[in-house]
Amino acid sequence: MKIFLLVTLLFGQILAFDEVDEYLGLESKLEKDLVLYGEKHQWRVDPSKQDISSQTKYSKFESTIDWKNTTHKQWLSFNAWRESRESKDKTPHWKNIVRSVKNRENIGRVIKCIGTCRLFRGEGSFAVRSRSQIIEGDEVQTFKDSSVWIFLNDGGLVRLSSDTSMSFNEFNFTYGNMFFQARLNFGHVHLRPRHIGEYKLDKLEQTDQSFLPLPVMATNEEFFERKLYKGAGDINSYFHTKEPKEEMVKELNSLVRENQKMFKRINSVFHLSSANATVISTNMVIDFFYDFKKESFLKASKKEELLKKDDKRKQSLFFIGRDIRKKKIQSLVSDQWYRVNARGMEINEDEDMGRQFGPLKLLVKRIPSVLLARERFLRKYSGYLLENYTDEEDMFRKFGFRVWNKQDKTELKRRVEFLNNTVKRMEAALLYNIVDKNDEVTEVIPTSLYQKAFARTLLPLKKSYHLEKSNVKTYNKLDYKIWLQKNDEYNPR
Repeated sequence: MKIFLLVTLLFGQILAFDEVDEYLGLESKLEKDLVLYGEKHQWRVDPSKQDISSQTKYSKFESTIDWKNTTHKQWLSFNAWRESRESKDKTPHWKNIVRSVKNRENIGRVIKCIGTCRLFRGEGSFAVRSRSQIIEGDEVQTFKDSSVWIFLNDGGLVRLSSDTSMSFNEFNFTYGNMFFQARLNFGHVHLRPRHIGEYKLDKLEQTDQSFLPLPVMATNEEFFERKLYKGAGDINSYFHTKEPKEEMVKELNSLVRENQKMFKRINSVFHLSSANATVISTNMVIDFFYDFKKESFLKASKKEELLKKDDKRKQSLFFIGRDIRKKKIQSLVSDQWYRVNARGMEINEDEDMGRQFGPLKLLVKRIPSVLLARERFLRKYSGYLLENYTDEEDMFRKFGFRVWNKQDKTELKRRVEFLNNTVKRMEAALLYNIVDKNDEVTEVIPTSLYQKAFARTLLPLKKSYHLEKSNVKTYNKLDYKIWLQKNDEYNPR
């Protein structure tokens, strides 16, 4: 026992050289008046020597020690400490590097899930709900008859169809670009960046009705119908007011104009990969489907159908296959469906297969409620990101975001090149082990991707003139909230 205490005491003395803050994992508590009470001078913490500049809003309570993977033998090993100490002495800013690697930046939030959607983070998982946060490294999976709309930091929208899994691996922020890196593990994803421009009115019913009403109050058509009914004064005047859809589009364009002031023409760059293909898009709408162990299908469009004017920002689409002998990145044209074979060696145009995605295209054609939710989320959850991003220190310490290309203008470019090569080689090695030499062909797109979503879209259309729904305009705020909860039948509780 005495020997153990002696070893512990001696090792503690050694750790004093590495600062007591690292030993205890309490870097955030090293204020100027902090002194270890009752100990000798050499055991005290010298606040002037502590580097807390790299602490973020989220990491200030975390230790730089990897406690989870540190065994008691490693902890008590003098040789392990000496090697660690030598490497740290050679890298003066090692704490900044460790904290930067451990920091998981926020990527976006869930707008709404229909059915069963789970988020996998580390070794755990949980069901997602409206406003659930998504950070780097998270995987979101939808199960049978389920789908989800996700809001991204830059105002982009992601819709995962039924039986789909997607990993959100990385978010990198620069003064001109917001860069996302994700992997489609299987299934179908619709990716829509936030385009610059206002929307025109379409009086037809909204598509993707299964998500309505949204849990965001001021985004549903019923909200604007209540607003018009209250402003009319009496029932006769109500029939001469504008339609709720007109008010929706008017409010949407107003929010678009206001948010555009802080948006400052930032480009949305998405690095999206599957086992057999990688696409790099800038400011383009993407539909990407991957059939596990089989083929991929993809298409990109330059604009949304209901935009009044085309987005004038730079737009591009590049493809990287899995043939490691090919070094050149291939440029693709917009509004064209492509088929990628199972091993990722060939890509060809395939308009016939593209017709099978018609139902999925229809589902996302008119979604003013989702667009309104996007603009409100942008103001609430990304406003600080877009208004304060010129201050690099504030961005990191207050909000947990690292600003790229600050010192080195080619930093993000080199990161993308690294991702291109690394993802290509890793996925090629994976395909070599899981895919047979004879490519499996996907003849028919599974209808499960959209079948239930269509049924849930048609059913609300039949109930459009139901007495209970027509009375929503007369509800007060509390009754309206209760109605939202009652009609949120597909969201798991």
